[in-house]
Amino acid sequence: MEAGIEQLYQLAEAIGIARQWWDVDGMRQTVSDASLATIASALGYPAENERDIAHSLEQLDAEQRQPPAMIVTEAGLPTVLPASLARAELTDEHGFTTALPVENWTLPPVDVPGYYRLSLAGHELTLAVAPKSCPTVHDFAPGKLWGPAVQIPALRGTASHPFGNFGELDEAVKLFAARGADVMAINPVHALFPGNGQGFSPYSPSSRLYLNTAMGAPELMGLPPLPEQPGGALIDWEGALPRRLADLRKTFAGL
Repeated sequence: MEAGIEQLYQLAEAIGIARQWWDVDGMRQTVSDASLATIASALGYPAENERDIAHSLEQLDAEQRQPPAMIVTEAGLPTVLPASLARAELTDEHGFTTALPVENWTLPPVDVPGYYRLSLAGHELTLAVAPKSCPTVHDFAPGKLWGPAVQIPALRGTASHPFGNFGELDEAVKLFAARGADVMAINPVHALFPGNGQGFSPYSPSSRLYLNTAMGAPELMGLPPLPEQPGGALIDWEGALPRRLADLRKTFAGL
């Protein structure tokens, strides 16, 4: 059993489970063996007995010998590959594929930054080619720049709405651009919680992959604008947000 416990500790360390930690009172605590086994099993590495642990260690060893899912490199520099790979084909973001020579387990430099699909001896993975440095605003527009920071919901246009949307943002951008502004900072526009008027904070989104649909402005797509709704000095999100989404759904249903 002692050997099994040592294997359990080996497995825990290999998959990143800390056996000891310091609590808020500065006391050193130790995770129980039962908790280690439960956590390892929940992570996909069964550890209820010595046989399970042995199989999980074998599984982990096999996984570690597989090529990585992604390799990150820098534009213009050679890329060192896992020693088990020898042939390479690179497909860029436009679908163009190039055969690359591999010498001493190293890819030749890729000069154009971007994400590539890399085929290595039958294995497919992502090659992320980073630029040598991050471009700054002054790389694109040198000199002194100015512009406002706006909260989109606070914008008001010619129509009456409880809160601003991308239509009012479009008007604001044109207005400031006409007066010589170079940039405009806006609040986050990530997706919120459709139908839930209480989840309205742009800093607590449901997803950072999608836009906040409540900011939609059909008129920007050549469609009739949303019906006007009364609004006060303060935004009643719990009422205004569901009404806005209902109007947008009605517009979509009429397409």
